[in-house]
Amino acid sequence: MAVRRLKDEPAEEFRPVHLELDVPAHIPRNYVESDRQRMEIYRRLVACHTRAELDQLEKDIRDAFGPYPPSVQTLLHLAEIRILAQPYRIKAINQQPPDLVFSVEELSLVEPMLARSPGSPRMADPHTIHLRLTEPYFEPNTLLAVLRQMLTPPRQV
Repeated sequence: MAVRRLKDEPAEEFRPVHLELDVPAHIPRNYVESDRQRMEIYRRLVACHTRAELDQLEKDIRDAFGPYPPSVQTLLHLAEIRILAQPYRIKAINQQPPDLVFSVEELSLVEPMLARSPGSPRMADPHTIHLRLTEPYFEPNTLLAVLRQMLTPPRQV
């Protein structure tokens, strides 16, 4: 993005990624009592478009309210998945056991990510991939960890 700015090129547009995953994610009232503060955190979560912005939000939440409960950690993981999905131009990820269904703009962009998946992908059409997973992968923490691992580009050595 900084290189694009230096070259006076338009910044790549952040595309919303719709997630329908059966995972409990919310900010409990006993963690953040103020409705206004809870809404502000939700607003900031949606506005995070980079890992650095999400890291800053995590730090701000921890500094203001202390260690967060699992449901807040899940919200942060979901925001991370939305950010990590950007380079693959994923439009949506829906949990439909025994599949995770990915709606994508272009199949070739997601092929490297699918190669790192623990399941078997099936192409329903050029924009829809059904990733067949076994039941243990649908446990909420496992599902989020698998998605984060799949979407994280491998490190160059």
